[in-house]
Amino acid sequence: MDRRGAARRILIANPNTSAAITQMMVDEARRLAPEGTEIHGATAPFGSSSLECPAELTIAAHAVLVMLAEAADYDAAIIGAFGDPGLAAATDLLEMPVFGLGRAGLEAASCQGQR
Repeated sequence: MDRRGAARRILIANPNTSAAITQMMVDEARRLAPEGTEIHGATAPFGSSSLECPAELTIAAHAVLVMLAEAADYDAAIIGAFGDPGLAAATDLLEMPVFGLGRAGLEAASCQGQR
């Protein structure tokens, strides 16, 4: 699909099952996004309400891939958890750019240091 000149559509995939957290991330992203950018959220259809151990991250990665498989009409996706569950698989499987909060945070921090 050729989307040149069209508004950018970004999906925030929340890998936990908390719809309230999804809405909080969407609200903040909309506040910060350039005008005309469409921000949508998706909440994990299964898994845990918080990601606190390797097993929960593994289940969350599966949930992320399920959500992103249904996101073909988006220009990019953000995985809304600092453990970046499913990021490696998503970047291998999907053509759209997929970003994880953890990796993005580390990359931003690395630009700030003087050492």
